[in-house]
Amino acid sequence: NAWDSFIDAVAAAISTFTPYSPANITAPITVTSSPFTYTNTDGMPEMVYIQNGAVASVTKNGVNIGLAMPLGILLAPGKSIIVSYPSGGAPSMFKDY
Repeated sequence: NAWDSFIDAVAAAISTFTPYSPANITAPITVTSSPFTYTNTDGMPEMVYIQNGAVASVTKNGVNIGLAMPLGILLAPGKSIIVSYPSGGAPSMFKDY
């Protein structure tokens, strides 16, 4: 009957489901000229770490979120941060996802 067919279809779909699993990767971010915009294009939330350098501002959604180094920022997929710094003062950045 239709109900049994529906249950079979749901069971088949569930059996192919792959649960979310963090990639567990740490990778450097290549910092270019200031102001530097970094966008999370990895398709999963990631932590972005900023350290060293002479950072003048870090903004997320138009809000200055801090200058204390090192700085860790949780960044959802598709979201960006903007890091500004003087010439010769580029920070080191890396991501963990």
